[in-house]
Amino acid sequence: MKIRKIKEVRNKEQLIVNLSRKIALTFIILISLVTTSLFPEKDLPNKTDSKATKKIDRLSKKQVREQVYKILVDKLGIEISDLSDTKKFKEDLGVDSIDFPDIILASEKQFNITIPDKVAEKIVTVGQLIDTVHSNMNKLDKK
Repeated sequence: MKIRKIKEVRNKEQLIVNLSRKIALTFIILISLVTTSLFPEKDLPNKTDSKATKKIDRLSKKQVREQVYKILVDKLGIEISDLSDTKKFKEDLGVDSIDFPDIILASEKQFNITIPDKVAEKIVTVGQLIDTVHSNMNKLDKK
């Protein structure tokens, strides 16, 4: 009888510990969501060196291509030899609706640009992404 009560108490204690962990994790997630919605990353001051930014702005199309290819190799886990400007993201590279926004975000971060959603929706091939990145960088140069 004593052993049964000890087991019941241990089970209840374990349930309380598990519940406490879940509540703590929920609060952490909630705080993270609230913080990112109140203070989006793009509104934070940019601490990049202006010389580094100018250097990125002046990349040739070939240099943009090389960096975009590196992003794709990293994000998709494919060989660089499998890439070309004519490859279609969905049909040729198997990029789905979850992977593609990640590629766009990585490109925006790498080149310090913004690709509007309406423009990103029209990107079908690797070459179109390269052209979009390069043209957005040129817009930064003109400002």
